[in-house]
Amino acid sequence: IEEFIFYDHPSGRARVEMAMRWKAENRALLAALGKWSDRPETVKEKQGPEADDETAPKQE
Repeated sequence: IEEFIFYDHPSGRARVEMAMRWKAENRALLAALGKWSDRPETVKEKQGPEADDETAPKQE
């Protein structure tokens, strides 16, 4: 009730649920665009067996 009366933006929980719903609904689209992988690459797979967190490129 409180969120209904004083609503000005979604709560943190609501935003997480919306993001999870969007991701589930758009998974096929992201896979078709090559922006989705069921198993993300690790730093070692990208950089080789000598890579670690300090030598990994910083993602922005």
